[in-house]
Amino acid sequence: MVSITSAFTGMVLAVQTLDQFVRFGATGYIGGVIALSMVREMSPVLTGLVVCGRTGAAMAAEIGSMKVTEQIDALRTFGLDPHVFIGVPRMLAGLVMLPVLTLFSFVIGIGGGFLYVSAHGVNGHLFRRSVEALLEPSDVYGGLLKAAVFGLLISVSACGQGFMAGQGARGVGSATTRAVVWGNMLILVFNYILSTLLFGGIKG
Repeated sequence: MVSITSAFTGMVLAVQTLDQFVRFGATGYIGGVIALSMVREMSPVLTGLVVCGRTGAAMAAEIGSMKVTEQIDALRTFGLDPHVFIGVPRMLAGLVMLPVLTLFSFVIGIGGGFLYVSAHGVNGHLFRRSVEALLEPSDVYGGLLKAAVFGLLISVSACGQGFMAGQGARGVGSATTRAVVWGNMLILVFNYILSTLLFGGIKG
């Protein structure tokens, strides 16, 4: 899902920008603009939304089912804290794996844009040179930091809703829906906050 989403997003960015850049004689910047768009915004956000819809929903459903079948009560009986035993490993997984998936998305998305513009007459060397000129390590680090925050938000939302699930299949389904909705909203809100903090300054 991340591969398909990233590849076609990179190609769509190329479709939308190529004609305008050619018209204004700015073909030498198209690679860097696509790379910046993917690294700063599109890859972290789209990867987060995909993971939230797929993995976040699965986390909430699994924990909700554990609550309904009294497995969480069994953990308490054995003296274990369910939030630590169940929630913490999932939060750590989200914190680690979403940046890994986002890094993969960087490569796939920029590669998709490169394939499109190369097929439409833009020199590949020119594309790569513009990426090297405009993309800085701080942009990559900022995108990965966003992904780590999104991974933590997805895990917290999914686990929290799973622990609060009502009884029965209906309660588990409602918790799963709430986990995805809250996860998506938190990603979009925190994306604005992080973008303002990381990239909002004007470089002199």
